[in-house]
Amino acid sequence: FIFCNNIEFQCLCPRANRLSLNSENITLNTVLIWSNENGPTICAFIEEIEKDIFNLLISCSGIGPKMAISILM
Repeated sequence: FIFCNNIEFQCLCPRANRLSLNSENITLNTVLIWSNENGPTICAFIEEIEKDIFNLLISCSGIGPKMAISILM
């Protein structure tokens, strides 16, 4: 979950165990994906390169956000 201005967002994040639970502020690279079937999905990445690879993966036919996140793990 991401907390921003007292709002909680659920997001997909590969290798979330790398996040420090004691840090107050963390900058994440995010992607918002809209699906007519599932609505919005927020994906968060610690490094910009992860976000770039994710965008390449979801541009491939048959690979959605959840599968792309699984590949990045």
